[in-house]
Amino acid sequence: MLAPDHAEHFGSHWMIQQFQLLLRHGRGRLRLVAEGTGYGVYDFRLQMTLEPEPVVHDGVMFVHSYGDKVQALDAATGDLLWQYSRKLPKGTNPGPKKAMALFGLRLYVPTSDAHIVALDVKTGRVTWDAA
Repeated sequence: MLAPDHAEHFGSHWMIQQFQLLLRHGRGRLRLVAEGTGYGVYDFRLQMTLEPEPVVHDGVMFVHSYGDKVQALDAATGDLLWQYSRKLPKGTNPGPKKAMALFGLRLYVPTSDAHIVALDVKTGRVTWDAA
């Protein structure tokens, strides 16, 4: 997992400047609260269960969810920036994923049909797909 200099990772919690990101695994929810007051900044309900922990970089949180979906969220507001959905070949069932990786301007994501796709971090567009 990669994070900007102003964020630190603690188990399933991210400390982002003065905020704390609470991940509720298995429930498909992300909640950002102000660290000192507990005031909720946003509570984002995902359409599916979270798989690996999110990757946070440069103010964007990348979430990989069941069903080969990746969402980019504004880490400060919870606004959806883009979503990538992998169309699986007939007969391929979605499987669990263990990790995503970020390098440069690409987010590397495993798929249920045994590929790795590189997504442009700004747009979610596939820049390459390798089996």
